[in-house]
Amino acid sequence: QQIWNLQQEIQESISSIRSTAEVNREELYVKKGELKADINSLTKQLGALEQIATLEARVGQLELRIGKLKKEIASKEILQATRLIDVHKRVSKIAHEILDSDLGRQEDFKQDRKVEFSFKSNTFSYGGKNNFSESSVVFLKNSVLFAIFFTSLELTYFRYPRFFLCDNTEDKGMEEERSKSFQRKIVEISNSYQVDHQIILSTSKIAPELNNELYCIGEYYTCLLYTSDAAD
Repeated sequence: QQIWNLQQEIQESISSIRSTAEVNREELYVKKGELKADINSLTKQLGALEQIATLEARVGQLELRIGKLKKEIASKEILQATRLIDVHKRVSKIAHEILDSDLGRQEDFKQDRKVEFSFKSNTFSYGGKNNFSESSVVFLKNSVLFAIFFTSLELTYFRYPRFFLCDNTEDKGMEEERSKSFQRKIVEISNSYQVDHQIILSTSKIAPELNNELYCIGEYYTCLLYTSDAAD
């Protein structure tokens, strides 16, 4: 019995003993698992890095595009500012030409003062003011408006309709000869352009040399005052 027991103990001891190969194999399995985990982690990181690299490249492209657009905007702003200066100079010159044709009813118009206007605020002035007589204000306003119109015929980048309708040349007590002088000057300037355009200028005091089929459309009517008898 003792021998059998001893044999059992020896057998159990032998069965619990692992060979070096088995130990190494188990360690390798563990190492393999660790490496797989590292590979998975690195793969995820690599994917993130690739995505980051792609995004960084995109950011770089967008920054270049933004820089290009900023340069284009700056260039166009400079061009716009330059053009606006040219427009103001040309409008002022034409306005002065029209004002110089006035019959001397407003002495200020004979002086070489600056004609100013603002598209934004819809204002105009001569020498920094527009507090002239009412008829002179009308004359100045129309001179500036026609100057803007004529400038648009000269400058292709000046986007303004090549059509002008003016029905207030005789407002505020405008005297007949002054109105006729204005008409003549507008026709003179209009005829100097080869660009197609149209001007409709309504008046009850037309200059005789303009009262013809070349410049007028339709019948000519004088003012008719009609009164009714209350007894009828």
